[in-house]
Amino acid sequence: MLKAESFSKFSYVLIPTATIILVIMITPLVFVPQWQKIMELDNSIGEEKKRYDQLVTKEKALKKVPATKLSGDLAEATLALPNGKDVPSLVVGLNKLAQDSGMSLEAIQLVVGKIATSSAKLAMTGETFDFKITLKGSPEQLEGFLNKAQSAKRVFLINEFEANSSVSDDNLITVTMSLSAPYEPLPLSMGSVVLPLPKTNPTHTEILAKIKKLTPYTYAVSSGPVGKENPFE
Repeated sequence: MLKAESFSKFSYVLIPTATIILVIMITPLVFVPQWQKIMELDNSIGEEKKRYDQLVTKEKALKKVPATKLSGDLAEATLALPNGKDVPSLVVGLNKLAQDSGMSLEAIQLVVGKIATSSAKLAMTGETFDFKITLKGSPEQLEGFLNKAQSAKRVFLINEFEANSSVSDDNLITVTMSLSAPYEPLPLSMGSVVLPLPKTNPTHTEILAKIKKLTPYTYAVSSGPVGKENPFE
């Protein structure tokens, strides 16, 4: 009877205390996972907000870019350093360069699979392809060709030079040159859309200004059919 009275006397304290302890033990098991989800969601929202701000900044920068000027500058730059080998226009350009110098372009030979020279590798960071040309003319005409080649807008490097003279042919000389023509393939990926726009510096501006002053000896050559589809119409 005494034990029952003692339990009844302390039950008013033990039961609430046990309940509080149980709640305290269960609360972390329920609340902590939910809190982790809330924190992860908050971090995700923060990252998306940061990404949105970067896109807004890039959009404002793009709106300030003069599209017409940028397109013109790109056309000038790709004349000097095309995004492909562009062999047909290079052949036409070299032939015109020779004609303007008074020389005769006797032959052009593409060198397939040859590794660019060390000087070409040091001078250019893109790709190069090698070829040989044979010219015929007077020493004065050769000097004119070399001078014009230095001012040609399409960039190419002279790796080897060999000249032979012929007394029986009005003192004309035959010259064989090994050349490397660099080109820069288009990038396969433009990177993340949130990356800031690349900025130009005074060196870029100076190089572009020099390119614009050079002579465009290469021209676009159509690789498709030209003229009327039906010549009898």
